[in-house]
Amino acid sequence: MREEMRPGFIKEHYGDGLARHFLSTPDEPWMDPHDHPGYICTEVEQNSYIEEIYNKLDGSTERVHRHQGDVFYIQPTTIHKIVELPDGQCITKVKYGPHVHLWRFWRWIDGVAQSRLPHEGWPD
Repeated sequence: MREEMRPGFIKEHYGDGLARHFLSTPDEPWMDPHDHPGYICTEVEQNSYIEEIYNKLDGSTERVHRHQGDVFYIQPTTIHKIVELPDGQCITKVKYGPHVHLWRFWRWIDGVAQSRLPHEGWPD
């Protein structure tokens, strides 16, 4: 099954938690960073991407460049955002594990982490 997650991000599902991500644009600058509902094993198959990984305590970030051939795990507690595709379209192969919580967007307001579900808005 092929699913458009957002403009520039297509996901192809193959069953048993296996999928491919086709990224032709990074996450939008206005998008808040997000976590994932479960563990994900990722292999970069083509090109590369740069992500910002956020510290949940204070919102500080670390930039990580994921290169073709890299294999790594994303924890459900990892808060991140894809900020650059230096080589153009990037393709990753992923294996999703069981869900352990609901997917959330994150912000740090006055140094305090706040999160919301995708269908919720931010409080005023």
